[in-house]
Amino acid sequence: MINSILIVDDDKATRQSLEQAMSVNGYETLTVDDGYIAITIVKKKVIDIVILDVNLPAQSGLETLRTIKIVRPQLPVIMTSGSSRESVITAAMEEGASSFMRKPVDIKYLRRIVREILEIGPGNNAYY
Repeated sequence: MINSILIVDDDKATRQSLEQAMSVNGYETLTVDDGYIAITIVKKKVIDIVILDVNLPAQSGLETLRTIKIVRPQLPVIMTSGSSRESVITAAMEEGASSFMRKPVDIKYLRRIVREILEIGPGNNAYY
């Protein structure tokens, strides 16, 4: 079975970079630039992991994370942000993020985290 990853970021270059990095490893990827669209996809499709930017237009990444956790509580979500504010990182982890990565994202580290989350299974927030 091919695992699917939803990538949510308003920056097109970031979406493309993450999509390429994940698809090279054989993952099916979907990319969107909006939290509302991401929630619709999570409700309708089988998604194994979400990579979600904190700063999104219309609905923030943290608001999107909260809704995802209501709709699919066990779905692993990796948050990303250019911000290094501890309050943002803490809020993401308290809302149920599986991991938080600062931008620019270290692709090798991201691949490792994705692989480990898929091996361990959903619902294990053991990453930082």
